[in-house]
Amino acid sequence: MENFNFIDKVDEILLKSKYLNMTVQHSCLIDSYLGWSTKSICEFNSDLIYNVKCPDIYAGEGEIINGNVNVNTTWFDYASRLANRDSLSCNRNQHYKTIVIILESPHANEYKNSCFINPALGATGENLKKYFEKLIKKLAKIEPNLNNGQYRIILMESIQYQCSLEIQPLDENIRDLVFSEIWNLKEIKEDFSNRLFSYHPDIILNLCTKGKNKKELRELVQDFINLLYKNKKVKLYRGGHPSGWRCWPRNRYIIEVNNPSSRIKF
Repeated sequence: MENFNFIDKVDEILLKSKYLNMTVQHSCLIDSYLGWSTKSICEFNSDLIYNVKCPDIYAGEGEIINGNVNVNTTWFDYASRLANRDSLSCNRNQHYKTIVIILESPHANEYKNSCFINPALGATGENLKKYFEKLIKKLAKIEPNLNNGQYRIILMESIQYQCSLEIQPLDENIRDLVFSEIWNLKEIKEDFSNRLFSYHPDIILNLCTKGKNKKELRELVQDFINLLYKNKKVKLYRGGHPSGWRCWPRNRYIIEVNNPSSRIKF
């Protein structure tokens, strides 16, 4: 990944897409009459940090003992994350069991503070703070075979670059296009698998957004996770993206990947 240039790849994607000749409504994406180029975007708006990756983080810990859950320390929201910024290394507590929460890609909130780039710093983090313990308690109640022990929580993006191109309000069509094309690159999938394997997960929660594509972004990621962990004793779940958990209760669910009828609401 050392030689990977996100800006160049996005240029290629957009230049061959319908967005080449579109009328752009977002001023940060207009480059006079020269057409569509993320290099020009970056010159036009120097605050965009396209080629800076959003790191995976250690987001806290908890324990499961005989179905009883205590998520005693989590840093999901911006304030607690900032206060514990020196404790976010994924190398912490590697002897613990591991829950990995997977999102699709960072957006503008994650880059608002250029000195503190982190995943899920907006509504997503706030909703994880509010509902994550409820999710795990419900899961432990329904899944009595979950292993007892201390768990660390790792928060990671499938793609560590801003596939939304920092467009506000979010343009799902552009985000989905960029994500889908970038996700198909060999180096991106290798980077994803290397990161995920390094955390030795016991539970994987795929909470990527659904998106608007016929092939959901969540489904693209899940298909790859299924290949990586085929015949391995890792609990795989997928569910609604946390950004909608508060406003849309129907999104507060997870499904065991190997048992699609097991819809767990929390």
